[in-house]
Amino acid sequence: MLNFFQSVMNPEWYHGHTHSAPFFESWTYKLVSANQDAVYAIIPGVFMNVGGSNNHAYVQVLDGITGESTYFRMGSFEAEPNGFDLRMDKCSFSADALSLNIDNEFGSAQGNLSFGNLKPWPTTLFSPGAMGKTGWLPNMKYRHSVLSFDHIIDGELTLNGKTVDFSGGHGYLKNEWGVTYPKASVWMQCNNFDMPETSLSGVAYVAPTPFDSEFAAFSVGLRHDNQLFTFGNYNGAKVARFDVTDSSVDWVLYTNKHELTIKATRPDTGLITVAGSDDMDREVGLSLQAEYEFQINALDGVRNMPLFSGKGTLGALQIDQLAALIKRLPTE
Repeated sequence: MLNFFQSVMNPEWYHGHTHSAPFFESWTYKLVSANQDAVYAIIPGVFMNVGGSNNHAYVQVLDGITGESTYFRMGSFEAEPNGFDLRMDKCSFSADALSLNIDNEFGSAQGNLSFGNLKPWPTTLFSPGAMGKTGWLPNMKYRHSVLSFDHIIDGELTLNGKTVDFSGGHGYLKNEWGVTYPKASVWMQCNNFDMPETSLSGVAYVAPTPFDSEFAAFSVGLRHDNQLFTFGNYNGAKVARFDVTDSSVDWVLYTNKHELTIKATRPDTGLITVAGSDDMDREVGLSLQAEYEFQINALDGVRNMPLFSGKGTLGALQIDQLAALIKRLPTE
């Protein structure tokens, strides 16, 4: 059975074996085809409410080009206790593959994909993943992890009658779990930059604490040529600017060594469903066609020395409950 140490050091594993309701967990597979004419999010997950009346597993499919979203409520759910291996009816999900076989009144999703050369956020004793050392705090009501900044896809899917060959395309994988989804959040992601071997994943959110209060947190990782630049509450990073609208983000963060500027814009969004207090009944706007620009500088106490920059397309940008996030996220 999963213990706390294993839970922190293996963020991809299913965590519901040791959690009572309320509880949710989801895994987001973002998929971009090689010719970049298709981008999808496949989101399997599980929800448990107090009393069990709304317990269920699900698979969401979001077409990032059309914005069409389909929510499949699944009949069964099984998960390995010590690994990332999920089974929902005739579907299965793991770090290196997914298999879909759904056909019902809501739509259809069939096919198989495999993933190679995954690039996870490193998990160490001193900094276990995207939450850094705060990942060791017990009884956190919301947790998140980046399971792969970027990887290669092989295979094809037929989604609501449309067949897409993802072979040679690029993927991204994250997961989230806890008692409740954040009250407010921004999620940013792109691995389709004009600079090779470059990918970005970041989140800012307001979530409840175990002490019936709320806190604002942020975590950003910029990966380039096997080097990861991290910015978060956990490593002393500060927010110099956080200008956000319903369709754009202008974010400047810095540590004592680096400064990162991120600008993103998103067109029309699709809707995904996230965990509410008693059911999966809260809709959040998510774009998979966001455009990104970034610049990272080295700091030596006197000068800002440009290191590299990039522009990206077909990124993810999710903005939810903007006013609450701006109010709580501290800026210098």
